[in-house]
Amino acid sequence: MSDSALIEERLRYLGIDEVVIDDLLHAREILEPKLDQMLDAFYGRIMDEPQLRDLFPDNQSMARARQAQKAHWLESLLAGEFTGDYCDRAQRIGHAHARVGVAPNWYIGGYSNMLTQFIRHVMAQTSEDGRSAGPIIEALCKAVFLDLDLVIHSYLEAKDRVIFDLLLQATRFIDNLAETNGELRVASDKVNESAELLAADSMNGSDRTEAIQQMLNHADAIKVELRQLEERIDELRNGEQLYLQQGKEHTGTFAQIVSRIIDG
Repeated sequence: MSDSALIEERLRYLGIDEVVIDDLLHAREILEPKLDQMLDAFYGRIMDEPQLRDLFPDNQSMARARQAQKAHWLESLLAGEFTGDYCDRAQRIGHAHARVGVAPNWYIGGYSNMLTQFIRHVMAQTSEDGRSAGPIIEALCKAVFLDLDLVIHSYLEAKDRVIFDLLLQATRFIDNLAETNGELRVASDKVNESAELLAADSMNGSDRTEAIQQMLNHADAIKVELRQLEERIDELRNGEQLYLQQGKEHTGTFAQIVSRIIDG
């Protein structure tokens, strides 16, 4: 399904129409002056969680992520700009979280934090203005759940792709194992043949030397096959660890991904 078809389907299902988009624009008028304050609270909460704090190796990487999120809210969600570009950006965010091992529960928790702040500020402002907060809050909920839907969809899509790749690796490993087993059997038989020749009393000195050399060659061939088998096992293990590894290598990757999302 193309990005445009996907976003049209989601908008229709969530009931996001021109009326909802108009309410989102009212929400932006209320929330934009307070967005930096809300992001301060949001990233302060992130820094309380070691698993999330480690995603940002320095203040610059956090600043880039913060700017990307601010632009995402103001220029897409709160502007009602639900275009193919918006869909693509949301999917890249989901892929980024999958790549660095940020499970959906953290993303959902973060959106809960922001949505709670949004509702609190909208209620305070509309109460002061004597307006109804209901339509604006409803529009905010729809926009937030649209974003969650797209991001988590792309997250699961990325994980499914890795699982598929692992299955392919496992299949190739089984095929290679069968092939290697046959080659090892042939090499082993040749070693046995050389050993039997060595045991024969009728062999002269030069024949015995040649038989020893052949045995050594066959033994080396067995070592090579075993080494290749170990390498194939390691490849499978490395693939299995794709979404389990965490550490500095992922923090760097995350910062780079955030930069690409901003530039994109």
